[in-house]
Amino acid sequence: MPRLALLAALLALAAPAAIGQANAAPSTPVPQNASQAQPQTAKQPAKPIEFDVVSIKPNNSGSPAMIDQTPPDGYTVENMIPRYVISSAYGIRADLITGSPGWIDSKHYDIQAKVAGSDLSEYHKLSKQQRGRMLQSMLADRFKLTAHTETKELPGYELIVAKSGSKLQQSPSEPQMGWGANFGDIKANAMPVATLADILSNFIHQTVTDKTGLTGKYDFELKWADDRAARRPSQAAEGNSEALAPDPSEGPSLFTAVQEQLGLKLQPTKVPVETLVIDHVEPPSPN
Repeated sequence: MPRLALLAALLALAAPAAIGQANAAPSTPVPQNASQAQPQTAKQPAKPIEFDVVSIKPNNSGSPAMIDQTPPDGYTVENMIPRYVISSAYGIRADLITGSPGWIDSKHYDIQAKVAGSDLSEYHKLSKQQRGRMLQSMLADRFKLTAHTETKELPGYELIVAKSGSKLQQSPSEPQMGWGANFGDIKANAMPVATLADILSNFIHQTVTDKTGLTGKYDFELKWADDRAARRPSQAAEGNSEALAPDPSEGPSLFTAVQEQLGLKLQPTKVPVETLVIDHVEPPSPN
């Protein structure tokens, strides 16, 4: 996965608490004088917001860079493969999408989906999941996508404390979590181990579950040999559990780095994972 696409995918993992808060219903203020309270009539549900303008064009540049711009008025990507668009729409890792034809990993598109006019203010209030459902509707309309979820037992990992003990340094204060990631490097401030497990899942293309029992927030840097060429997401989605094998002359593997630098260990296991199975999808007609 090129760097920009990887960062876009990983950033979606950074704030699960904020997503939950966005979905929570706001509390209703209680009038100071109870006699002022007026009976409330049930409101008809608002019509779901849809993108006002959608443009999809093939990108035949041959560039390896896939760019997710995420503007405030919709969804814009350049040179993106459909697998990652579907991943964003359904909030699922790209390697957990199965049943897909080969072209969703080989064809690239420029997509602009914008909200305009009076819908824009309402769009800004939507949660990540609600915006994802808008993308799902766009994919159903333009790509004729239909899909369903299935829970499968797939190879995965438990993140546990190594026998040598954890080497993580707890943050000295309570700053907001901040981090950056690239192939071969993660640098984090005030990160819970559960978030680290989610990020490792994206690099390994298999589900990593936090079983360390560590509840703090930690500062650390993790460096390893770049092994992104060892596996494609579609291979992992079919349950391929082959070992990642970077060139040892370039540094330790991710698994070795986790143990040596963080005092944690990735232990192989089988985990029940919700996957997205594509029933039907077609290349879109460009416009």
